[in-house]
Amino acid sequence: MKNTVLISILFSLYAIILSGCTIWDVDELRERSRPINPIPDNPTPVNPEQSTLGLRYTLINNGTAYSVSKGTAADTIVYIPAVYNGLPVTVIEDYGFQSYTNMTSITIPDSVTSIGYEAFRDCSSLTSITIPDSVTSIGHYAFSSCSGLTSITIGNGVTSIGDHAFFDCSGLTSITIGNGVTSIGVHAFSSCSGLTSITIGNGVTSIGTGAFGNTGIWNNTPDGSVVYADKWVVGYKGTIIGEVNINQGTVGISNYAFYNCTDLTSITIPDV
Repeated sequence: MKNTVLISILFSLYAIILSGCTIWDVDELRERSRPINPIPDNPTPVNPEQSTLGLRYTLINNGTAYSVSKGTAADTIVYIPAVYNGLPVTVIEDYGFQSYTNMTSITIPDSVTSIGYEAFRDCSSLTSITIPDSVTSIGHYAFSSCSGLTSITIGNGVTSIGDHAFFDCSGLTSITIGNGVTSIGVHAFSSCSGLTSITIGNGVTSIGTGAFGNTGIWNNTPDGSVVYADKWVVGYKGTIIGEVNINQGTVGISNYAFYNCTDLTSITIPDV
């Protein structure tokens, strides 16, 4: 009798426990175990506040800031964050993204103040670049041989464009140089064969030798003519020359503009 009562009580407890549980089959359990928002293996940031995976950061300035380079990054669209580990990212390293051939675009934050030597050289798939006002200098050969570049906007904070900075960017068709730039380096845009549209800011006071040599503007100027880049005389197409009349509105003459013009007899420069 006692055993019968005990068994009855146990069955009653078991029934109560089962009434509060739900039984799922194996497939349902597997489905419920999946995360609601699975994280992809190599997520691409969706805004400039995020950082592309794999970028390498190096402490600089006595541990107060970071420089950045490619590291192991492989995304085609690259975002550099303004802040990393609580410190500003201020420098794109020398050779930092050199030969990153599958990169098509890059976002440079306002925290960056300098772009290093050969930083983006041979980035052949990079199609456009906007350099923010925070950047003050662009290093030598920084964007050299970026054959996919078609346009550049250089912020007003940039004061100098290094030698050969955009040398041999054959796909480049237009550039806008901000008012903060005071000097354009030697051969800075040389061999940009497609370059036909140039806007030079009012702050430029010197343009280096051959800065726009073998560009679209140079190649489209008839032989025996003065070559102009926006408001500047940048050269003379030929060596035999007699008289030169500078166009009204010209603001400057670049280094070596009339070099080796052995037959030059007179030159007229307008008052304004």
